Amino acid sequence: MNCANHPEANATAFCRECGQPMCPECQRPALGSVYCQTHVP
Repeated sequence: MNCANHPEANATAFCRECGQPMCPECQRPALGSVYCQTHVP
């Protein structure tokens, strides 16, 4: 599966809130989980 924002990059995590696949560049760690930029608390 590929990153929702960077289709050329492999997804390595999913947003805890919306489930969006993300590459390491798009991941926003917070409160012990990983979120996308839109849902980071």
